[in-house]
Amino acid sequence: MKLIHIADVHLDAKMETGLTAARARERRAELLTTFCRTIDAGKEQGAVAVLLAGDLFDTDRVSESTRRSVGDVICEHPSLRFFYVAGNHDASVAPLFPDDAPPANWTAFDGEGWGSAVIDGVRISATPDIDRPGIYDELPIAAPGEYNHPQEPSFVPRP
Repeated sequence: MKLIHIADVHLDAKMETGLTAARARERRAELLTTFCRTIDAGKEQGAVAVLLAGDLFDTDRVSESTRRSVGDVICEHPSLRFFYVAGNHDASVAPLFPDDAPPANWTAFDGEGWGSAVIDGVRISATPDIDRPGIYDELPIAAPGEYNHPQEPSFVPRP
């Protein structure tokens, strides 16, 4: 199974340190273009899912065009599953999708505790709640039959 793992992109960051305003605008555009191209390339290479592991955006002041571009690239790839965990910079970003209606290929792990989804027999679990004491003791364990590869012995969950 091929996955795309993306973290700490910080789209729409101000980039005020060491860059002119013009160069900062250019760099923000480059980051957004690279994000979209990464999704396209991953799909071309046979990826089945994208793991967006925090800080996709830099602040809660994300431009409408950036939100629309990110939402569009997700909607343009309905066969790719997107799993999203908000980072500390993403927490209050406005909706990515029209009418705040996420597409069927979008799963956001945004509640307290762990969220899980199974794709092709592999359990993907995530939580934005990483600083809570004991959170890793609650990590979901694979159910029988998950994580199996046809040529390998069955996965045995830890007790």
